[in-house]
Amino acid sequence: MPETFYFPVHTGLLSPQHKENIGNALWEFLWMIAKTTKEVKDEDGETWGIVLGGKPIKLSEIAEEIGSSERTIQRNIVRLKKFGYIKATKAPYGDIFKVKNSKKFYKNRHDKSVVPDSKRHDKSGMSLEERDDKYGMSEPRDTTDLVERHDKSGMSNKIKKDKEIKDINNNNKIKKKNEDVDMKHNPITEYEKSFGFPPAILIQEFSFWIDSEESFFQEPEAIICEVIKQARKQAPRNAASYVKAIIKKYHDMELYTLEAVQEYNKKFEEKRNGGGQYGNGFSHNTKQATGTSETESNGTPVGRVRRREV
Repeated sequence: MPETFYFPVHTGLLSPQHKENIGNALWEFLWMIAKTTKEVKDEDGETWGIVLGGKPIKLSEIAEEIGSSERTIQRNIVRLKKFGYIKATKAPYGDIFKVKNSKKFYKNRHDKSVVPDSKRHDKSGMSLEERDDKYGMSEPRDTTDLVERHDKSGMSNKIKKDKEIKDINNNNKIKKKNEDVDMKHNPITEYEKSFGFPPAILIQEFSFWIDSEESFFQEPEAIICEVIKQARKQAPRNAASYVKAIIKKYHDMELYTLEAVQEYNKKFEEKRNGGGQYGNGFSHNTKQATGTSETESNGTPVGRVRRREV
């Protein structure tokens, strides 16, 4: 489990309207706010939080962290998009998310309402500097430096800043790990190894099985790569059509996990290499094995007939 850390959430969300709009998608929304790494303004002046620096994110990644199913994650993301809380842009290996008015870094923005001590006035209308001059208070005020100021938890701003940097570094490590996993199960790269760069229609097919609600594959990228490896062994004339057909076959057979696909392939190989009707192109025929003959309806013997002794 990733290291935990605090992140701000604006109290404006605590309203009946937001409660009704967000509903069960609250956890996905909070996850995206927590994973926001920077904020930018669009041409209309709207602030958008960029999730994980714009890295494509798979539903499985979110599901694993918050303990939910991919179908639930997908349904809730559709809800957040519908009500304008987030934007999602399709990418080959996931979605790029933006959060509207994430306000995660709201405290870091300059607050014009904060007045320096030197400009602050007392009830008489005099500033501190004017009061010091009038009453001979030459000693400086004992103000606490911002770096040394502590919050209720006893943590100074400097320590909090160091912790934020550590959290960012940890997020970068997680991002690098996820990128390595993505490269391990990359259908386009796997296909290109043996058959060249896949045609556009096959890439669309990959995207369908990876992102579509109609796909029940739990590990779509890994399963597609397994199909491509099988195609490499068979060396079909039209690799793209072969791969497309086998993926659909596995889905129709309800082989939704990589383990199920590999187990099926293992049994298929054993049957194919073990003789019988699955192996060596040989088909057992009971009548031939017993040496009996068949007779057509007109009485003409068919097949092998034992010669009658005279």
